[in-house]
Amino acid sequence: MAKNPKQKEEKEDIQVEEDIQEETIEEVLENESEDTENEELVEEKELDAEEESYKESLIRLQADFSNYKKRTEKEKSDIYKYASEDILLDMLGTLDNFERALAAVDKENAEEGFCKGMDMIYKSLLETLKKYGLSEIDALNATFDPNKHHAVMQASVDDVESDIVVEVFQKGYCVKDKVIRPSMVKVSQ
Repeated sequence: MAKNPKQKEEKEDIQVEEDIQEETIEEVLENESEDTENEELVEEKELDAEEESYKESLIRLQADFSNYKKRTEKEKSDIYKYASEDILLDMLGTLDNFERALAAVDKENAEEGFCKGMDMIYKSLLETLKKYGLSEIDALNATFDPNKHHAVMQASVDDVESDIVVEVFQKGYCVKDKVIRPSMVKVSQ
């Protein structure tokens, strides 16, 4: 039986619509698939960037810890090395007073027992302090060094080059390699 042309036309329209819907669904699915792939790529890139950031943070943290460890080791060794510095610095006043007392002794009376005893005590004190790292700064006739000497006067001296220590007013001392008191000196011009 022959179908009605109108029905045939409607059937063709329905078929075209179905084809369009199928194509649209396929396009939507393809677009969704592409969007999903793009999202996955974006997420992957974000994860890679985050991972790289964590790696950099870890490297910095390890370097900071290593520096901290080295710094504390140095501080610890310095504490042991210079532990006696404060007491030695306090003892310098006593050492200076002994030197002044011995310098004030009359040479004629220097042979008396009291003067000999004072000299022996002074030498014993000096040896004890040396045992703990104290050393005198040799300043007389040395080239002026502002790290070791404190110039309080300048003078023109014949036959002496400039910047040479010509007189020591107060001895300077070091503990190991650290100056705890610079020598107070007169320097030639």
